Amino acid sequence: MVPARIAAISQETPTVKRFTLTPRGPLAFLPGQWVDFAVPGIAAVGGYSFTSTPRQLERCGTFDLAIRRSAHPVATWLHDKARAGDEVAVRIGGSFTYQPGDERRPLLLLAGGVGINPLLSILQHCCELAGHGGDSSSGGSGGSGSIAGPFGGPAMEDDMIGKLGVLGVAQQQVRFERWW
Repeated sequence: MVPARIAAISQETPTVKRFTLTPRGPLAFLPGQWVDFAVPGIAAVGGYSFTSTPRQLERCGTFDLAIRRSAHPVATWLHDKARAGDEVAVRIGGSFTYQPGDERRPLLLLAGGVGINPLLSILQHCCELAGHGGDSSSGGSGGSGSIAGPFGGPAMEDDMIGKLGVLGVAQQQVRFERWW
């Protein structure tokens, strides 16, 4: 396990908080991976997917996790007791990743609920590789045209447009299937 400090906590939705952490030792991950998450005084370990990219860790020295409130002891501690500055420990896991060199292949990402977390890391990584929202001409996952097509309700649509906008993805590049 690698020691880490909680740098920031933000409420993303009524049931999901984003935790920004600073590792206190060597740490590297690929988009799509997760961490085993240990907190002081709790024997159980939580498993949470990265929502940030390896580039954020390289540039800022931090990584992000989005954690939904649940009855799991670690999730409960994170939602009810965790504060910025608290010390925790993490260990990288998972083999569902976006591999270097995949940029020229078409990319389809499907998820539901918090299963979207590793896909956010992968999507952000593709946007970073393409630069400013995928305006490259590779024709693959970093190519031009429709870069994202999330399916969900109006609140999710607004949230995704905002998140992708921060990455430089133009609203016109996000295509939604409106079922409501």
